[in-house]
Amino acid sequence: MRTFDKVIGRSTSVLLKRLKSVSDGVEEIKISAWFNALAIDTVAESAIGIPFCSQEQSTGAEKDLLDALVSYVKVSDFGYEVDLVDKLEFLGCNVTLLRGLIALLALIPGTKRYRIRQNVLFIHKECQKIVASRGLAASGSHHGLHPPPPHPSSSSGKQGMEEVEERTSATQIKRSSEEGKKEGSWGTTTLTEDLLSVLTKVKIVPESAVDTKAEKKPLTSSQIASLVRELLVGGTETTGGTLACAVYIIDKYPQVKDKLRAEIDGWYVKKQRELQGEVELSDELIPDAIEIVQLPYLNQVVHEVLRVFPVLPVLGRQALHDCKLGEWFIPKGTVVEVPLCAMNYLPENFPDPEVFRPERFDPSCDEQKYRHPYVFLPFGLGPRMCLGKNLALLEVKTLLFLLYRHVDLRVVKDRVQLDANGNVALDVGATMKIKGGVYVTVHPRTAM
Repeated sequence: MRTFDKVIGRSTSVLLKRLKSVSDGVEEIKISAWFNALAIDTVAESAIGIPFCSQEQSTGAEKDLLDALVSYVKVSDFGYEVDLVDKLEFLGCNVTLLRGLIALLALIPGTKRYRIRQNVLFIHKECQKIVASRGLAASGSHHGLHPPPPHPSSSSGKQGMEEVEERTSATQIKRSSEEGKKEGSWGTTTLTEDLLSVLTKVKIVPESAVDTKAEKKPLTSSQIASLVRELLVGGTETTGGTLACAVYIIDKYPQVKDKLRAEIDGWYVKKQRELQGEVELSDELIPDAIEIVQLPYLNQVVHEVLRVFPVLPVLGRQALHDCKLGEWFIPKGTVVEVPLCAMNYLPENFPDPEVFRPERFDPSCDEQKYRHPYVFLPFGLGPRMCLGKNLALLEVKTLLFLLYRHVDLRVVKDRVQLDANGNVALDVGATMKIKGGVYVTVHPRTAM
């Protein structure tokens, strides 16, 4: 993931300039919305090599796709609108039944599933245009413009994701030098080694193959477009929501903010010492993907944010065959949901779970040493682990590094929505985020 740090750096620098333009401490901004725009810019350029420039209110050819992605995320959110499918899925209904119901509702105008399907059709068509305009369509048959996204139980989805994750670290990012695009079409880009390029090199065993050792074939353009669509959708509100939660909770704990800033400022001091004055150290300099993981407290803060505010409240897995889980019989097709949120708040896993204490993830402390490795799964585990894990972590850490180096964000407490118990209210659906978003005022840092 080291090669994506320039893309992340560009997106975060745009956000930082916007924040500095309102650093009078008076204007209240909805920082959660700004973070979402940052996230979609980053994932779009990393995945398909096209800067959406959503932070700068782009009006280019990518605007329609950007609007469709935002709409898809909004309509699909369990917290925004709940329909019969959402209720049955929450109750663990059989996957086959759910698929049939979704297919039926998708044909009825006015339903949530119909609106989702229309967005999916448009997004997929635009993704196929991108694949075609880049001349990257893999050999193989095309299966129309709207195949279903790869299901977690799909062998092609699984193997493709595994190979993509292995090869992503070797990609090289080059910024596109072309700004103009024909209206309604996608121009050629010089960013030839983004994730889209990697997908065209992936070979998998076709789903129709009986023998798992059958000859591997390239992904079709429809499969590539489906994967790109899922990456664009899945990498937006998850990362943006985590950043908003981080700003909210860090503001509640001044000692955490001070300790984090001390580590960040210390990095600049250390860097200057390493250069021995040979080169003037720019304040715009940020750690690369290797250096960022060497900031222990920043890493601990991010892990603790993900524990207190898990992006995914539950982790679902489908039983591929009849099996037993302890004393429970699990029929084939049943969705088993792992309650990540509940696990993160069990005292036996995390003592004093209501307290925000990043030090609990310090490798030298007993709590971290003796904690079972499978009780904290913010990105899942195994071959179906989140494909965007490394990109998301790099993006979150880089932005927090820059934020707490350059500005002072103060949460507007009067605009924080509370639940019946006086805690911050949460929207819990497919993802979890702070209800109503997070509002802040921006102040310049007085000392570094």
